[in-house]
Amino acid sequence: NVTYTLDDAGTLTISGEGNVEGSAFSNKTNIQNVVIADDITGIGERAFYGCSNMTSVSIGSGITSIGDAAFEGCTNIKYVNIKDTAKWCTINFAVVHHEFGVYYYSSNPMYYADNLYLNGEPLTELVIPNGTEQISSMAFYNCKSLQSVTIPDSVTSIGNWAFTNRFTVREVLGSVIIIHSSPDDFTTQPSGNSGTKIACGKIL
Repeated sequence: NVTYTLDDAGTLTISGEGNVEGSAFSNKTNIQNVVIADDITGIGERAFYGCSNMTSVSIGSGITSIGDAAFEGCTNIKYVNIKDTAKWCTINFAVVHHEFGVYYYSSNPMYYADNLYLNGEPLTELVIPNGTEQISSMAFYNCKSLQSVTIPDSVTSIGNWAFTNRFTVREVLGSVIIIHSSPDDFTTQPSGNSGTKIACGKIL
């Protein structure tokens, strides 16, 4: 059973066991902060849709899936805190393809927040733990706080948009891109043991 309390400061604490139901808190503009306990395992679609005054959300380590548009319209989120990097990497963030070729990414609260925090500290140097096998689609979407990423050999799958929107256009203009014939092993420097250089160019 899932229980919740909302205090006078606008902090919603969700505890118990199970999933937050879809649309459970839609358009609740009195919610400013959300704290999700570790025994909560899922967040339903549109669960926090339209909570436009929400500024922070702390995701418990038990979350395994977040539904479509769970945080759609939560445009003031600035702070997203997680507890376990490996578990965050495996969350199934719903990515829904609607008509006219439009994709909706707002299952991940990072859609609006620029900075991800790990146990209250800004996540600037991301080290994926050994033994992690996948990085889910959208896991670090829009995570502009990242300055470096270390991925172990155990990772065999990186989902779509896992690091999309990490950089702004202004930040990449003038950068040089090099394409090699084989995949990067993310270990050997500078080319990741990725074989012959087959193309290069400058981003203008």
